[in-house]
Formats: sequence, structure tokens, C-alpha cells
Amino acid sequence: MANRLPWILGSLGGLHATLEQNLQELLGCHEEQGFIRTSTLRMLVAACETKEIEKKKTLTEGDVLEVIQSEAKRRRESMDEYGKAQRPDLAS
Repeated sequence: MANRLPWILGSLGGLHATLEQNLQELLGCHEEQGFIRTSTLRMLVAACETKEIEKKKTLTEGDVLEVIQSEAKRRRESMDEYGKAQRPDLAS
């Protein structure tokens, strides 16, 4: 993944590039908080790339914000469902 980051950073603009840059900075972090941030950024970058492939064009700032909002909503709904199912281990 690290090998393709410079190519991606060169082809993206704005918010998507910022996500990629933050991910690249956190890749070497070994503390727990850094691991959570890295995982979150990887998920967002992957979702943006999937949406970009789906649309067959570079995402606009608005598109990236939509992806972030939909992923956040998906995670909140999952936490609610796991909480209702009394699975706090999965809800966190």
C-alpha cells in the first residue's frame, strides 16, 4: 500500500488527499490511539476509492464529505444494533 500512496497523492485533490496524507503519517504509529486512527483513515480512504471507482471519476469535496458522513452513519447504526443485541464487545 505504501508504494501506491505517492501516485494516489499526486492524482487527488483536497480532502481525499488530506486523508491519504494523514494515513501515511500514522502508518508507523504503534500506540493504541494511533492504531485506531490508522484503521479509521484506512476505512475512509478505501470507501473513497470504492466510490471513485463506482463513479469512474475523481471525487469532489462534496463527494468525499458524503462518503465520510455515510461511513460515520453506518458505524453509529452498527453500534446501536450491537448495543441492542447486548454485545458491548462489538459495539465499541
